[in-house]
Amino acid sequence: GCIYDTGLFYSNIIDNEFNMTIEFCVSYCSNIGYYFMAFYNGIECLCSGDYSNLTSFSDNKNCNHNCSGNSNQICGGNSMYLTNYLEILCNYY
Repeated sequence: GCIYDTGLFYSNIIDNEFNMTIEFCVSYCSNIGYYFMAFYNGIECLCSGDYSNLTSFSDNKNCNHNCSGNSNQICGGNSMYLTNYLEILCNYY
């Protein structure tokens, strides 16, 4: 789901202004040892080993930014994370 940005979720962050995709974020986070990911503003991938701070859920319509590298994918919104794809990284291993 879509959650409010509290800044407490992520342990590592990477910007990819032109090529952010779900696959890029999955690969990046898993390669550095994190199990969970989220997106912000269409261009940022956030990695974490824990998602217990994700408590402020919002309507999914607030996460409406296309990923910069694939306009068919959604990568969060303004001041929102999109965590719909949490299972992708959990099942990646």
